[in-house]
Amino acid sequence: ETVAILNDAKFQYEIRTTVHPDLLNEEDIIHMINDSKSLGYSGPYYLQVYFHAAKTLGNMNKPSTSTDFDKIKSGAELDFEVRQA
Repeated sequence: ETVAILNDAKFQYEIRTTVHPDLLNEEDIIHMINDSKSLGYSGPYYLQVYFHAAKTLGNMNKPSTSTDFDKIKSGAELDFEVRQA
């Protein structure tokens, strides 16, 4: 709904997701990117790599695995940029 409102208003915006590989796998991320495109988003999708702090609100741990960004690239219908902490 928000994407539709922003598109109708011709408002410049970006979509981004913080990636924690224990919570989101590559298929989840591809699905989110492709859903954004189907909603009319055409800009780059930003993937922010989770940065582990000593204490977080959700008591998150350091990721036990890593994200395969090449796999995401092969399935994503939009360009994306990875932002490292």
